[in-house]
Amino acid sequence: PPTDTGARPRVSIRRLAAYEPAAVDRALHALLEPLGGMRAFVAPGARVVLKPNLLMPSAPERAICTHPEIIRAVARLARKAGAARVDVTDSPGMGTAIRCARRLGLRDDDLLTVQDAGDGTDVAPPGAPFHRVRLIARLLDADLVINLAKAKTHGQMVMTGAVKNSFGAVVGLEKAQWHFRAGRNPEDFARLLVHLHSVVAPRLSILDAVVGMEGNGPSAGEARPLGFLAASTDAHALDAVLARLWSLAPHRVPTLAAARRLGLLPAGDAIETVGAPLDDLRPRPAWRLARPTPLRGF
Repeated sequence: PPTDTGARPRVSIRRLAAYEPAAVDRALHALLEPLGGMRAFVAPGARVVLKPNLLMPSAPERAICTHPEIIRAVARLARKAGAARVDVTDSPGMGTAIRCARRLGLRDDDLLTVQDAGDGTDVAPPGAPFHRVRLIARLLDADLVINLAKAKTHGQMVMTGAVKNSFGAVVGLEKAQWHFRAGRNPEDFARLLVHLHSVVAPRLSILDAVVGMEGNGPSAGEARPLGFLAASTDAHALDAVLARLWSLAPHRVPTLAAARRLGLLPAGDAIETVGAPLDDLRPRPAWRLARPTPLRGF
């Protein structure tokens, strides 16, 4: 099993200044070493599904979507660890996963296959105060889901990281319905996101924070270098570290506040960070947040 599944979650952090493929490969290999390496997650012959942030068809330099070089590098590592198949899927807010991937320059080859969301499967999240939600079946059926999030601000949830990325598992127009039904109250919507994340259950989350988005994210902000990758088996801990770098207390980030109330987020000093020191990665000047946007309007 991975090495950081004890009471104290571990977040690994590695510097990465640009998306040059060889540099991405080196940084990713070093990033996963403290977590046991990719072989700690990928069993020989496994069907691996990568869940990036494919919000809408956009060019990589706009920092709206997970960068294609990160997606390809993770696929390479998974294949090297013995994966029989690596699929990439998401249910974008606009367009389809295949259209988003093509706009990023990411195409099918012998390394990976991009798959659209399909019709989905109805799931009732255990313990959640919601009747059901329709999720991408391929994510639910995978041997391993790897969550490939993008570091961005968010007009409703303050920031979007590893846990918010799970909302992309909701199929098609149901996203808008859930934004309205659960989003009338940010606390309810955040709780929905936490429960959805527990259903998607990625065993590994990797954050693309080489270039993030500040200002009016998740799609209308500005790209700005952050210069690192981060990874953990605990998505809540990973998001807490990003919040700390952006000088956000957990109670200011609705998904972190919901995770804390549900007993899923330990205190900050209980999260172990390895690799690049956080103080060296803190953006200066401070990261600009999005203007608050009412969820009903969104």
